[in-house]
Amino acid sequence: MSIPETLRKYFSQHSRVFKRRTSLLLACSGGPDSVALVYGLKEIEPTLTFRIHLGHVNHGLRKKESEKDAKFVRSLAKKMDWPVHLEKIKIRTKDAGNLEEKARLKRYEILTQMAKKHKCGAILTGHNRDDQVETILMNLSRGSGGQGLRGMLPLREMAHRLFLARPLLNISKKEIARYLGEKRASYRVDKTNDNQHFLRNWFRRTLIPLWESRCFHLVDGIMDVGQILQEEEKVWNQLTKSFVKKVSTPYRTGHVLDSQKMLRYPLAIQRRVLREMAGSDLLTFKTIERLRGWMISPPANGRIFQLRRGWIVERLSKSKGAPSSHHYWFYRKDSKRTEKENTR
Repeated sequence: MSIPETLRKYFSQHSRVFKRRTSLLLACSGGPDSVALVYGLKEIEPTLTFRIHLGHVNHGLRKKESEKDAKFVRSLAKKMDWPVHLEKIKIRTKDAGNLEEKARLKRYEILTQMAKKHKCGAILTGHNRDDQVETILMNLSRGSGGQGLRGMLPLREMAHRLFLARPLLNISKKEIARYLGEKRASYRVDKTNDNQHFLRNWFRRTLIPLWESRCFHLVDGIMDVGQILQEEEKVWNQLTKSFVKKVSTPYRTGHVLDSQKMLRYPLAIQRRVLREMAGSDLLTFKTIERLRGWMISPPANGRIFQLRRGWIVERLSKSKGAPSSHHYWFYRKDSKRTEKENTR
């Protein structure tokens, strides 16, 4: 299926979301994937009910090349007759291993701000089939469960009424290159994508080709796993929310979990409940197991369990209104501070 046909099908499948949007923000790096998305959308533009904006975040990591990327995106937007929004930021880190992740998080933060400012109901990205396979395998190497092995979702809500859309997840890089050749479209090349110091690049350049040389249907098999788990996770998510309601109650700026009630359920449900309580992106398998172990340990083993991104689990005492020491308060550090400020 061609890229324009894929886009038509995508917007038709998700018409419930897109028919209510008047503008979308396309995250454009200037690379082949996002440029193919630009040209594909331009082809079907007469049938769209929304306007496309281009958004570009310049991390400044490649100095002059980064400036050329921004200039290219501005020129591309002018050619398409679309509004463009450019933002320049600085990523300061000496830890090269975290460089990609820090840049990604900051990029989405800025894109979210852009989308809200210009009243765009969704952010579109050019993530493709190859990216999906890499993501699933990288998550497998980290010991992810179903939520990680399902890969990137084609559509998900990032914030209230703001969606992240990935319409090209079933399109391969080869198909993208062929389409760009047919359109005679120019694009920017990021030479750091060849640097195998970054783990994703090593998966892309070394591991996957080696694996494919013996398992010819590797990519199809991994994509099938992702599709299976995406549907299964929908069911699990609904079930988990119902279990959370049974074992927890709202408390101040967070929720209180009754560990005795939780421990009556099978281990798989216990882990799902903890992920739901603290945010699925905050907990690795090992962290979940440490948290479970701490919760069933004697109170003498400490009152606070620190998670990532300001999340806290606090063992409540009877003096704080808890009926027993089996109650645990899940909250964010900044939300507790806000609560104190509001009560002054």
